[in-house]
This record gives sequence, structure tokens and C-alpha cells, in this order.
Amino acid sequence: MLNDSLLLVGHGSISEKAAEKVLKGYREHVALHTRYKVVEVGAILGEPSLDNVVRKLHGSVTVLPVLMCNRHLARDKLREILDQDRKLEEQVSFDILAPVGEAAQFIKTLEDIVETAVARSGFDY
Repeated sequence: MLNDSLLLVGHGSISEKAAEKVLKGYREHVALHTRYKVVEVGAILGEPSLDNVVRKLHGSVTVLPVLMCNRHLARDKLREILDQDRKLEEQVSFDILAPVGEAAQFIKTLEDIVETAVARSGFDY
């Protein structure tokens, strides 16, 4: 069964405004193309702050790490937030999905881009 809420979590270490813009773009896309009733976004570093976003959620929430945020960073930060607020732990639970971009093909694509750029620059590796 699909949870009613989806939380997209980004690392946010790039420019806060850039991360926020991309996260909100993802939110709009997912809200239009899925059955989730609530789609929220939060950044571990930067805005919108994951701490603030989590406090607005209730029930079982599906978490999808995006923007190169890995599952462990997202899980650890969510655990830290819940540890700081025990009442919140009674209000919300998380099902953390595999991050977007962790697939082997994504890594292979990045390798191809780097190899092409290095070759064009005249470096021999």
C-alpha cells in the first residue's frame, strides 16, 4: 500500500538556493505524477530545513533521498531529529527508499562524462 506522504531528502551542501529550487521542482513533478497526497522536501544542510519539515508530518512517511544524498545520511539525520523529540517519534515513522542515483548505471554515466572530459583536455590516464 502506498503511504500518503512522501519526503524527498536532499543533502543540501550545494548552494542553498539551488538545492531548494531543485527539491521544489522534484516536489511539483512528483505531486503531479503520483498518488501521494502530501509531498514534502527537506535538506539536511540548508533550506528547507529537514528538521522543520519533519515536524509537519504525521503517520507513515516514505522517504526518498535525492540530489546525491545517500540513505545513511538521511536515516541518521531523521534518527537524530526523532531522538531530540520523543513526542515526534510517536507521530511519524519512516520507510527509507534506495536513493535516486545510486544505481550502477548512474555511476557508469558519471564515469563516462569524466573520461570524456579528461580525454578532451588532453590528459592521459
